[in-house]
Amino acid sequence: MAEAKFLHPNGNYRELLSYRKAEIIYDLTFQIDSSLEIRP
Repeated sequence: MAEAKFLHPNGNYRELLSYRKAEIIYDLTFQIDSSLEIRP
């Protein structure tokens, strides 16, 4: 029976949907935090 692989042998994790979603959430969080930063 073939074992299911999480990553391809070349390790192309950036093609994973979960990675792309996490990257979008991170970028949005960073933008919101930067815009709400209190400046003296």
